[in-house]
Amino acid sequence: MVTATPNHEDICIWLGPRLAFSVARDGWRLPSVVRLIPRIRRFNKLIIVLGEIDCRVYLGRPNDTDYRQESWVREFVDAAYSLAGRFHVKELVFLSPVPPSDIGRNRKEFPRTGSLNARVQGTKWFTDRLISLVSTRPFGDVIDLRPLLGTDDGAFDPKFTTDGVHANVQGSLLISEAIRGREGVAK
Repeated sequence: MVTATPNHEDICIWLGPRLAFSVARDGWRLPSVVRLIPRIRRFNKLIIVLGEIDCRVYLGRPNDTDYRQESWVREFVDAAYSLAGRFHVKELVFLSPVPPSDIGRNRKEFPRTGSLNARVQGTKWFTDRLISLVSTRPFGDVIDLRPLLGTDDGAFDPKFTTDGVHANVQGSLLISEAIRGREGVAK
């Protein structure tokens, strides 16, 4: 999901389900109407929410070395900064993937792969790479959702989800507060 925020209005564009890995490989596949937005309006902030499927399906695989390559995370970050440039935004914010969970049904199209602990470690791996890569850029920030929505063992706290994949209303409010708390925060 990509959210662009002008002065007092939000535009939220659901692009999914998409993987951060596929954005790294293929770039953004934006609907044509979205490509027109920068011509009509300028935004202060671009918020990018991707990576949960990468962590749930691929980064939890036992002994996986193919997917745990920093190069694709770097290409994902590069693609996000390129999109931010196209939208002429002043601030780019990444939301980390939500913590993994065994709550809810296991979807066959995007199944939970590996143990919960392996997915917790995969989420940590991805988020740590994202934080590291964004920290070297002139603007941008990562909001790490693990301490907001997770339990001590790194899993999705059941108080903040009903399906184990998405934040519920209470979790969404915490995320909104975290975003608002970063308003105007410069590196």
